[in-house]
Amino acid sequence: MHGDRLRGAGVRNATEDTAWEVAPDVHCLGPTGRTQTNVYFVRAGESWVLVDAGWERDATRIERAAAQLCGDRRPAAILLTHCHPDHAGAAKALARRWGCQVYMHPSELPIARGDLAAMVEQAGPLDRFLVLPVMRAMGRQRREAAIARSGLGEVARAFDPDGEIPGLPGWTAVRTPGHTPGHLSLHRAEDGVLICGDALVTLEVNSLTGMVWQAQGLSGPPWYTTWDRAAALRSIATLAELEPRVIAGGHGWPVAGPDAAARLHDLATARGPLRPMSGDLFVDRAVEEVFDMAADEPSWNPAMTAVEWLTPPPMGAGTRFAATMGGRLRMHVEITGFERPRTIGSVTRSTMMTTVGAVRFEPSGTGTLMHWDWGYRLHGASRLMTPLFAAFGSHWERGNWERMRDLLEARPNTH
Repeated sequence: MHGDRLRGAGVRNATEDTAWEVAPDVHCLGPTGRTQTNVYFVRAGESWVLVDAGWERDATRIERAAAQLCGDRRPAAILLTHCHPDHAGAAKALARRWGCQVYMHPSELPIARGDLAAMVEQAGPLDRFLVLPVMRAMGRQRREAAIARSGLGEVARAFDPDGEIPGLPGWTAVRTPGHTPGHLSLHRAEDGVLICGDALVTLEVNSLTGMVWQAQGLSGPPWYTTWDRAAALRSIATLAELEPRVIAGGHGWPVAGPDAAARLHDLATARGPLRPMSGDLFVDRAVEEVFDMAADEPSWNPAMTAVEWLTPPPMGAGTRFAATMGGRLRMHVEITGFERPRTIGSVTRSTMMTTVGAVRFEPSGTGTLMHWDWGYRLHGASRLMTPLFAAFGSHWERGNWERMRDLLEARPNTH
């Protein structure tokens, strides 16, 4: 699927001081503000760790969420994926209130302690063309005061990413340099949970329209604050190899689902954001009937011809087939998730576009509620059609499923 955007009932009604469950023992406070920033509370046994600390102004809000979630227990540590102000801003204030240390990759430590030479060496485009010139214009005394105020000082500590993560047994640190030299992600192999800071986000941070409309979509780090874009792309490939089932980035709604890994692989290969497209449709038939017909799309979709099965039956996760759409466009489909009668995930590739997503089926009254959630990317010259597809793609997709609904509801009801 475009991944499930993890927005449970508790999230919709939550205040901005309430953390919500992303995965067992992992809670998110966010996304918050124009940058859709997240921080994470991660339990490990009787202790817990704060992963990233938002902006400086977020300290009190994070402390309130921690009290609701963990009571009087103070964290074993604060862990930073990297030392940018939207991830480390409240770390010093919280560390002093809680009496704990702030841990990071050794390469992040000079920035955390206010080393101006390191800031110059590790600068991204925005730093080079705006932040550093402003800092130079401030004069030495004001500049040193500003650096001292924002630095982490005595609470900053480095840890060995190849060793045990402070306070987080069962988790592994994954080196994901690029956005910054020492960027780290956290992976829990037991259930495929990935906390990835800005190495991988679920907000379209690299398009103006994505940022203005806060569009959700799997994306690499924002290029304008990234130290080494080539290294960042390699890090996305590294994360794809982990086959995560939950992707909890530093910005945007965390996503989960049987196709999360496939979607990440597609991003690693195509190196571009996926645009979201989703919708719902009620079908007045039992969920098993609706699932089975949706799974057998080649039999009822007149636009899908010349079907060639590339793997033997039965249909299931890993099934692959090729087909021609509209008499011209040859496409290859791989089923990435198949949980009858709940979910069908798929990746569809053609010379025109790539689509990654899933359809989900839920019993609803006398029938079934279908929900499709796709991420798509147009290729080559087809990218010129992006505004048109953004305007009409959802309409075309709905028309396809309405055709299936009409065919199914015209049959005698067997239940």
